[in-house]
Amino acid sequence: MLPLELLLAIVVPIIGLALAGYNASSVLRIQPGKKELTEINMLIAEGGKTFLMREYKTILPTGVVLTVLIWAAYYVIFHSGLMAGLAALSFALGAIGSAVAGYLGMYVTTRSAAKTAWMGKYGMGPALSTSFKAGTVMGLSLASIALLIVTVLYMAYSSTLPTPLWAEALAPVAFGASLISLFIRVAGGIYTKAADWGGADIVGKVEAGGIPEDDPRNPGVIADNVGDNVGDCAGMASDVYESFVVVLAGTLLLAAVFRLATNLIMLSIVLATLTLIGTLVGGVQVVRGGEVKGKDLAAAAMSKLNLALYTTIIVSAILVAIYSFMAFPLMEATAIFISDLLGMITAIVVLFATEYFTHYTFPPVRNIARQAVLSASNVIVAGYSYGLLSAIPTIFMVVAALGISYVLGSMFIPPYGVEGGVSSVRPWHP
Repeated sequence: MLPLELLLAIVVPIIGLALAGYNASSVLRIQPGKKELTEINMLIAEGGKTFLMREYKTILPTGVVLTVLIWAAYYVIFHSGLMAGLAALSFALGAIGSAVAGYLGMYVTTRSAAKTAWMGKYGMGPALSTSFKAGTVMGLSLASIALLIVTVLYMAYSSTLPTPLWAEALAPVAFGASLISLFIRVAGGIYTKAADWGGADIVGKVEAGGIPEDDPRNPGVIADNVGDNVGDCAGMASDVYESFVVVLAGTLLLAAVFRLATNLIMLSIVLATLTLIGTLVGGVQVVRGGEVKGKDLAAAAMSKLNLALYTTIIVSAILVAIYSFMAFPLMEATAIFISDLLGMITAIVVLFATEYFTHYTFPPVRNIARQAVLSASNVIVAGYSYGLLSAIPTIFMVVAALGISYVLGSMFIPPYGVEGGVSSVRPWHP
């Protein structure tokens, strides 16, 4: 019979995909009442789709060649056609999942911009709800697809191959995810910069005699937005998907290589499932709509997004605590829970550090702006200095969280020592 943990790891991602589909449908049903708004939006959407499909056609032959090479490498190393075939399948599924996550993220996002702008006529609340729904399509899709693929591969491979061979056959799923992510992220960014600097800026401002930077009459502006959406929407979706898959596959591989207990091997999948549940609950705080009031509407909207994050973290922490103390002895459960909690705290620290160093209401941005009165060089020096400083809180938090997690695991999680430390570090990922 299928363990409850793995059953949840299949059901919850399916629910996530269903909710993503519902949110996409509700956003796409909105009809902006201004023709020009829709026309410009669809130019960008169709351009993004065309560019992404062209990228996929370029990547496909590379992916096929790499799949064959992985099959050959595994066959030579393990002398097993089964191992080689499963490794090639893992790579292919990782790449396909990344491509699907990228396409879904960009498809809805590019079509939601005009709809969000139109809903802004009715207030910040409807606009925020619309944009967040569109964003959840990407977030929920990539997390659900990643968890579903890794869980299914784990179930199939662990029942077919002995430990740790099944984990070694599963590992290429991370390489497949990285392949697509690299192509989309980098190519979209290069295209954007070429369109922005060469098309929108030089042609518009210099050759055409002063067309504003974001004027839709300048084709470079459309191309710039196409590249932004491919690189920042599809690319980010594939990038985050890759991170999720790499963490899950990597932790499974480590656990299998160290021959940890089955409940410790499944731990990363279970924690990912529980945090996905927390995400589903937290997202409701924004999706359900409601008024966004206050003198500073941007700050009020950010407060609502923060509330969703805090709700997600609280719900996830409670679920992780319940599971940990039910499935493990007291000290093991404590080490696992604290490690997972440290990962969540790290995410909050990164959020606040980023907001402090980049938001105009805080001293760093205000100080950089004051330097502009003096000279451009002052702006560069001040900006670069604050950029270096901004990394310090995150570095300290990451080092502290990893160190504490490792010590707890080496002390309280069998087989203790290095293996236990690694076990405890695995739940930390923020």
